[in-house]
Amino acid sequence: VTPEGYLEGFRSLRDRSPDLRFDAFARGVEWRDRLRGHWPVERMEWFARGFIKLHEREGRVLLSDLRMGQEPYYTFTFPVAQRQGAGLARIERPPLMGQRPDVERALPWLWRRMWGEEVAPPR
Repeated sequence: VTPEGYLEGFRSLRDRSPDLRFDAFARGVEWRDRLRGHWPVERMEWFARGFIKLHEREGRVLLSDLRMGQEPYYTFTFPVAQRQGAGLARIERPPLMGQRPDVERALPWLWRRMWGEEVAPPR
């Protein structure tokens, strides 16, 4: 995790190359500034020790705990704000919106990676 983003890479014990390739993703720092002081965001950032991302989907700002899942599927994802006109309405009691990967795509990818084939993860 960096101040602006985070990196995701995958390693198989059967990889032929010692090099590990990473994909870079934004953490949503522009949302962090707009939601400073919002209790659910502050609490999750503390709890996850900074391993969070904020992003917008369908007019809602979502907070994801990066420690459980892989891009773009995170087990712990919460809506923390809703677009309202030109501003944002904060959601005080965010419901859990956990996401699961498409198993029909994820398991074949995992199997191929496990055996050392260098294939991109399903996104």
